[in-house]
Amino acid sequence: EEQLVYMIDRMYEYLDIDASGSISFEEMKSGLEKLPMEPALRFTHEDYEEFTRNYTYADEQGDITKANFMDCMLLEMKGFAFRCASHQLDQAQKLEKEEATGWLASKVRFVCPFGLLAKRLLF
Repeated sequence: EEQLVYMIDRMYEYLDIDASGSISFEEMKSGLEKLPMEPALRFTHEDYEEFTRNYTYADEQGDITKANFMDCMLLEMKGFAFRCASHQLDQAQKLEKEEATGWLASKVRFVCPFGLLAKRLLF
């Protein structure tokens, strides 16, 4: 739990290029596109709008504070965990009942700890 919060905090500090205490779209775009990824990451206004939940988590200038960035990241991770769990359930439904039980149990061990962490941090 502490490590996740630390990693999100580090990402925030990396993206807050001007050290103003908030991240603008331009800072987030520039910072994310500089990450060493193949292929290079592209970040659009639409991505920013989706990340901030239609600017619900942004201030009146459209910038994100550290607390709101943390909330947005945790919501993104929670969504990812739910998508993974949903995919694993779909896969389990394709297996025989006995085989599916053991297979699903092994997959849930991966997804559930994060889901519980996100739930504790968000709710």
